[in-house]
Amino acid sequence: MSSRLAAYAICIHYPRRLLARHISTQSSINSGYALRAKPILRVTPASLSKLDFSARAEPFVVSCTPIGNGTPELSRTSIPNQAASMRGLELLQALRSASDRLIELELGRYDVRGPGAFDRIEIPLGHYVEWLERSKSGCIEGKQVYLAQWRGADEIPELRRLVRPPHVLEKLIEAGEVDLYQTSFFIGPAGAVSVLTLVSALQGYASDGSVPVAALTLVTPIHHDPYANVYHLQASSAPCTYGKHFVLFPPSMSEHLTSPRSVQPNTSSLDLRLVPHPRGIVERAGTSDDAYIPTNKVADEHISSLSHTPAPMFLEETTETEHDPFSILVPLSTVTTATVPSSSTIGALSTYALSCILHEGETLYIPRSWWHRVENVVLPGSAPTTVTAGWTAGVGWWFLPRSN
Repeated sequence: MSSRLAAYAICIHYPRRLLARHISTQSSINSGYALRAKPILRVTPASLSKLDFSARAEPFVVSCTPIGNGTPELSRTSIPNQAASMRGLELLQALRSASDRLIELELGRYDVRGPGAFDRIEIPLGHYVEWLERSKSGCIEGKQVYLAQWRGADEIPELRRLVRPPHVLEKLIEAGEVDLYQTSFFIGPAGAVSVLTLVSALQGYASDGSVPVAALTLVTPIHHDPYANVYHLQASSAPCTYGKHFVLFPPSMSEHLTSPRSVQPNTSSLDLRLVPHPRGIVERAGTSDDAYIPTNKVADEHISSLSHTPAPMFLEETTETEHDPFSILVPLSTVTTATVPSSSTIGALSTYALSCILHEGETLYIPRSWWHRVENVVLPGSAPTTVTAGWTAGVGWWFLPRSN
């Protein structure tokens, strides 16, 4: 099946039998270094009066969850308990108002080298929306599918009316203090693809050369932008279940993240993997062909098996934190990393790494030149409400202060 024809396919599955084959396959990617990321500062909308554009600027999240004693409450009860939010329904309606408009999808990861590893295809917006709502695997031909950096608000009046810049940024734009470079939409599948992350992190790639499980996770690799960025998670198909996980590093980490092997100058060749802590893993109910989440028993067995592989730090040595229920692993070998990162690199990244999970309605400020990695995730401890992959939709505003 060609990439163009594959883009119109609906409900392409990642068969359970293939997943079982990956689980049983021995691989070199069965251990790694765990980064000790610190939480990103969370603030309330009422406490936010300005944005810091200085070289000392740090990221922060404008939270929609209760904040007490400086620690956000990330339990599922802090998010509206409903399968589909009004935000999601309104966004889908706005997208359907321009169903015939052609959009360009990313198929695969742009940071992976090799024939057929990455492609761009054009399809009608309505086809993509239908696929998002019905797909069980969230991937096509074993590759992630993403509508990224799409200037939808410039093209669709309904979107322009629905999505406005956050108040603190809108004030700066109206006052002429910043120049807005671009408003970009990022819309892609969330659930069924990311539940495979546990298996990919522990087992890696099949020895027969088949498509790696890791390629099924919707990831934007570590990169930095020449603009300041306000990123808002506009909507999710199930706010209690799906979110976006961010890992950030300050510009001072550039010496550890840049590499001649990088596909683009602003993109790192260092790969990371998210692994849900076992106690947060649940099983997805569905047909025999659905991708599924390993049960606690299966996960525990594979995590335990890591103790037989030499590595400075293993998954079982990490602990769940209040701000991040995922372990952040640097695998010993990946599709984008040729050599094992040095101990000094791992130490530096662990010292300065920040992480957060962005829920529907929350906003993240990323200062200019900060490195960041983004991944759609199933929130650990939450059971998907349907057998479909689900989706998230984010909006990013890229801008620079006039003084620069």
